Amino acid sequence: MLFRVGRTFAVVVCAGAVAIEFAAAADIPYVQSPAPAYVPPTPSWAGFYLGGQLGYNFQYNRLVFGIEGSVSAADFDRSFASPYFPATDVWSSRLTWLTTVTGRVGYGFDNWLPYVKGGFAAGNVETSIQTNPFGVISQGSAVHSGWTLGGGVEFKVAPQFSLGVEFMHTDLGRSTDINGPQIVPGAPESYGVGLRSNSIMARFNYLFGR
Repeated sequence: MLFRVGRTFAVVVCAGAVAIEFAAAADIPYVQSPAPAYVPPTPSWAGFYLGGQLGYNFQYNRLVFGIEGSVSAADFDRSFASPYFPATDVWSSRLTWLTTVTGRVGYGFDNWLPYVKGGFAAGNVETSIQTNPFGVISQGSAVHSGWTLGGGVEFKVAPQFSLGVEFMHTDLGRSTDINGPQIVPGAPESYGVGLRSNSIMARFNYLFGR
């Protein structure tokens, strides 16, 4: 009789212990680790790009810097009457092409990239003088070199495509490109060409490897 009671008591105690352990475990709150916040990657401008120009960008965090080259046809011209006697001649000049090699520094704001750029510029200038009374034409062609400076902004319309607009001031210096016929002895016509231009250009580029 005592053996049975003790055995039954032991079972009750064991069952109670199990119940107590289960209840204690059930009271421990379950804390789920919060999911990490999504941080969108910084748009990359690094790599080669090609459009109306060819260039390469390096990028450190949001700072973008690189080198860019461009070659473009041009058709800037100007004509005016000669100041020399008999003042009936017509002098004209025309820029036929322009090339630049510039450095560029910008700062990326999401898909926007404002930048400044500057460097070397060169262009071919054709000149001519027509002496109307005698029908004589003098012609010349020379490459002028100088500098260019400006800036702009680009916008990524897709990971590999960007549109932009930029303003550039270019100064190709001044030189004497042509001497006219010597109508009056000892007094040939001579003209110096000083070429400076301001331009606004649209940009469209494809970025390789992105």
